[in-house]
Amino acid sequence: MSTSRQRWTRYPGTRHKNMDGYKYRVGNRTGNYHYGKPLYEIVFDSGYVTEMTGQDIWRGQIKDWGSPSIMGVGIVGWLVPNPTKHPLWSRWLGVLRRCLPPHSRCYEDVTVCDRWLRFDLFVHDLERLDGYDPARLGELQLDKDKLGPKAGPRVYSPETCSWLTGPENVAYRRPNRRTNAPHCPYRGVHWTECCWLARVQIKGEKSFLGCFKVPLEAARRILAVFPDYYYAHEVELIRQAILAEGRRMPESLAAGF
Repeated sequence: MSTSRQRWTRYPGTRHKNMDGYKYRVGNRTGNYHYGKPLYEIVFDSGYVTEMTGQDIWRGQIKDWGSPSIMGVGIVGWLVPNPTKHPLWSRWLGVLRRCLPPHSRCYEDVTVCDRWLRFDLFVHDLERLDGYDPARLGELQLDKDKLGPKAGPRVYSPETCSWLTGPENVAYRRPNRRTNAPHCPYRGVHWTECCWLARVQIKGEKSFLGCFKVPLEAARRILAVFPDYYYAHEVELIRQAILAEGRRMPESLAAGF
């Protein structure tokens, strides 16, 4: 047996780095096996403890869920099983992306509290915020403006956030001072300097449905292509706007009302 091979077979008590550069110590065998290979206790300097085979140790392919591995600041933590499958995982990533460069174009004055940089603590707090309903997560939005300061820097934190529906969130939203974007009450309709863009994302797939002169036309286009995209109260809002303008509804839309 080569010297290199002998070095890697003496795992207990040794220290190593994973592929991200985070250090860990190898403990004794746990008594468990993975595909016939013995598992060793792995203790990262961050406090995260797991079990891995000798092959994983040799390759350095061990994730440290206690260190900032998401966009350089986000810590997954180990208190939530299967974190990437959790229904709040995408919400957490969305908060980080909005507030961290290069994605923070319209959120330059918004930050995330240190506690919410860790996903398992984020989940713990969000499930206890006012308005939380796991059965309605699809129509609820995480709002920071209703309870947060009315002027100055904003922050995503347990003290400043609550769960609101889309229309409620729009009502409390601050004007965008940087772009002076016009107000739009319709989900999926965005201002793009010179026109209104109809853009939706369904099951992770984005669809661009064109540009329009007024937001109502963009919302009607979304409703025509994706009849189930809007909730009942949003459909009613579009219907009232169409009736207010005295326009004849297309047969494809009229059938849905």
